[in-house]
Amino acid sequence: MRPLVALLILLSSVAVAATPTKRVYTGLYLHDVTKLDQKDGVFDVDLDLWAKWRGQFDADQLTLTNAAGDIDRDVLSEETDGDWHSARWRVRGTLRGEFPLGRFPFDAQTLAVTLELPANVAELVPDLASSGVRGRFSVTGWLYQPVFRPRITTETYRSDLGSLANEGRPTAVNRVSFEVTLRRPLLLVALKLFLPLGIILLVALLALFLPAEQIEARSGIGVTALLSCFAFQFTVAGSLPDVAYLTIADGMFIVSYTTTATALVVSIIGFYLDHSGRAGHAKRLDKWSRAMLLALTVVPAALLMRPEKATPPPLPPLPAPPQRQLSARDTLRVATLNLASLTASPAASGLFWDAVHTEPDGQKTPFLVDSLAAVSSESLRFVGDGELEVTWRLRKGLLWSDGHPVTSADLALARSVSPDPDVVEVATPNESTLVVRYRDRVAQALEGPSVLPSWLLAPVAADGGYESVRKQRQSQPLPVIGPYRVVDWKADDHLTIEANPHFSGPPPSVRRIEIKHFASSEEAVAAFERAEVDFLWPNTATPDEARALQARRPQSVLMRGSATFIYLAMDLAQPQLAKLDVRRALLMAIDRETIRREVYGDEGRVAHAPLPEMLADVKPIGYDPVAARALLAQAGAAGLKLPLQHGPSPIDRANARRVADCLRQVGVDAQLVEVKRPADLYRERRFGGGLLLYAARATRETSPRAFWTLPLRDGRYAPEARNPAFTDEVAALAERERRALYPERRAQLQDRIHGLFAARLPVLPLLFASERVVADPSLRGWDHGVEARIGDGLEGWYFAKPEAPSSPPPKE
Repeated sequence: MRPLVALLILLSSVAVAATPTKRVYTGLYLHDVTKLDQKDGVFDVDLDLWAKWRGQFDADQLTLTNAAGDIDRDVLSEETDGDWHSARWRVRGTLRGEFPLGRFPFDAQTLAVTLELPANVAELVPDLASSGVRGRFSVTGWLYQPVFRPRITTETYRSDLGSLANEGRPTAVNRVSFEVTLRRPLLLVALKLFLPLGIILLVALLALFLPAEQIEARSGIGVTALLSCFAFQFTVAGSLPDVAYLTIADGMFIVSYTTTATALVVSIIGFYLDHSGRAGHAKRLDKWSRAMLLALTVVPAALLMRPEKATPPPLPPLPAPPQRQLSARDTLRVATLNLASLTASPAASGLFWDAVHTEPDGQKTPFLVDSLAAVSSESLRFVGDGELEVTWRLRKGLLWSDGHPVTSADLALARSVSPDPDVVEVATPNESTLVVRYRDRVAQALEGPSVLPSWLLAPVAADGGYESVRKQRQSQPLPVIGPYRVVDWKADDHLTIEANPHFSGPPPSVRRIEIKHFASSEEAVAAFERAEVDFLWPNTATPDEARALQARRPQSVLMRGSATFIYLAMDLAQPQLAKLDVRRALLMAIDRETIRREVYGDEGRVAHAPLPEMLADVKPIGYDPVAARALLAQAGAAGLKLPLQHGPSPIDRANARRVADCLRQVGVDAQLVEVKRPADLYRERRFGGGLLLYAARATRETSPRAFWTLPLRDGRYAPEARNPAFTDEVAALAERERRALYPERRAQLQDRIHGLFAARLPVLPLLFASERVVADPSLRGWDHGVEARIGDGLEGWYFAKPEAPSSPPPKE
């Protein structure tokens, strides 16, 4: 059987390696454009073209669909990074273009490089993060901005194109066009077209100022002007293709023909009147003709030259609002052990929404804005010098919970309170538009902006900056845009929220939520059993209490693993903790498996990295107190004394006590220090020269810098910060991740950073805690799986109607 097993393993590994790609990211850098010929509809390009993909893909299937002839495509490089691949080519040749001339000479022409890939091969996505345009082309006589505008389309050929596998069926292809818009300089248009025409018309009108009897001079001027118009039009038309419609230039020539011909006719009629003895009539005719011909020239010309009204691109349809379940009860009562701040309260997810809202299933919806930012959307503008401009447009009729309108100033305030070092400029051209310009093309540009009530918090920000605004939001009920608003609040006592009457979505299922703070888990569990509360916030009950309650009321208790990461943050400025061998020894000294079993049971898991899905991908450091003691002695850290700070909850106390006992067994004097709010110490990086027991949740959206003990500046990780764990090597990888605009590539780089986390130990990973939820069995809508945070989607929680008792069977 062993050879068969080996063969199966080999075949499965080959199958994994040969997994076809789902997306192909393609981009280009346009070096030059030459020989733009509108008459033939072609232009020559010189560009670098590349493709990036994950898995298996034949790069020859990516074609230039608007090639006008032979294209030189020379391979420049091919790279492989894990299961990611890339290829780059230098492309030179002639491309076809469509050059509509209806508005010539005020036309704007689009030069497009269009790439095509069969739809059954992969999705084709523009790699605008790296694409660019040279600042100067060899095309003369045109103005342009070095900006690519992407266009993604799907084309269906009513043919199988000779395919055997798709025989008799239409062929669908994905297309991506990189477009650059050219415009004619207005000064050049005025000098080359309108100035000569203006002189011709002026000369034709000047003939009307001569006496009527000078018919030879007047008629000669008129005929010359008319012939000049004909000659000039033939000259202009010689450089343009034959089209089946009139251009603005054609309209201007028609006006010129009409004016010069009318002036010639007026001269003849005036001569006839003067010759027949009606000189006064001839003079009046010339007078009125001069005025009328001037008006008949200027007015049509102005109408022809009026700018074309820009039609904004159609907005993508907003996702359909979720259907709320009707709730059998109007009030939900929640128990919690932590009610110190509004922003960290159980109600936070129902109060504080951003411009882009993330649903419990991870789907992002444009809650306040008209669309999401994506690399292929009109809201992003990739400038040739590497800058990125993102435009956010607010939807109409949005109100805060107190009735104030939501404006772009509310979006801009959040940017100014927590300034981003990558942002060059934040502009609000009007009350509904925010424009953010980044110096680099970074992934965070795609994240929706936060929103703050500017009329209330702008003065607070001006006086105290980020910290003052943070504390104000923690301690004071402010207007919100979420589905609920605060109606009553006292820190560490109670919080009451009700449905927000100005919420722009459907109203929440439960109209009122009352949150009560309990001093101990025992009191909270007792209140639930007395039916005084309907829901215990996750982990309010200890594991032992949850198991005991589960035995009494099995339908009310849920115990499972979670993504809550428990770890020991460290003061890496402490000389001994700065040594990697010391950190490794401390982790080897902690019997994490025993702590997991004793505290969390089967629901807990030993952690090696911040994400649970990374458990199988990193090399674990096992429990080995003998090796830990030897490593500490070798590093000169024998007898090390460290304060171990922890929170006041029973679980924190139990975990800290067990960790301290393990450390003492290898000669480390761990001194337990209980603190009221570990979150404050962690945020300010105050570890007291030792350790801090802390817990946090991490997702793919969490910055990889979050667990490297980097200092915070106005709520952001300082980009220049380094420590003994976060070295230049890790920083360079984090910088690459920060610039990865595509989710697959970003996830790969995050996995590498988390792999370095397990090797460099910026913090000591302990456990993934269990999740213990106690809820009234009739309460529904709160469970969205382990990956979702309890409380997300609070507006969708509801009480189901009690089932009617089944009627007894009829008597025979």
